[in-house]
Amino acid sequence: MTRQLTLLLLEDEALVRMAMADMLEDLGHVSSEAGKIADARRRLESTSFDVLIADINLPDGSGIEFVSEIQNDHPEMAIIIASGYEGSRARDEDFICLPKPYDEQMLADALELALHQARQRRPPSGRGS
Repeated sequence: MTRQLTLLLLEDEALVRMAMADMLEDLGHVSSEAGKIADARRRLESTSFDVLIADINLPDGSGIEFVSEIQNDHPEMAIIIASGYEGSRARDEDFICLPKPYDEQMLADALELALHQARQRRPPSGRGS
């Protein structure tokens, strides 16, 4: 991955969120953090993100339901669900599941897969790239 990505991290556990932000910075990316779905919605109103990384269980709702909204409103955004729950519904959806705990390499691999998946969902632009 050569270009710098802008990511939105939706994780209610502050230490997990900070560790993920540090890993992303080490990988050369920029992140914005949200601890609740409401915070993530506010950030999405003012900023465009390449990738959303979301937890499943959040204090103000379901990460899965929020991701479904994002897929409708921002189909170009790559999505990763980070979850510590084995057998979560995340495997059946149109996004990448990053099992917790994860390391920097697992995060980098999930980013690559999610970006590839997002490119596959995009309709052709009609312009040469």
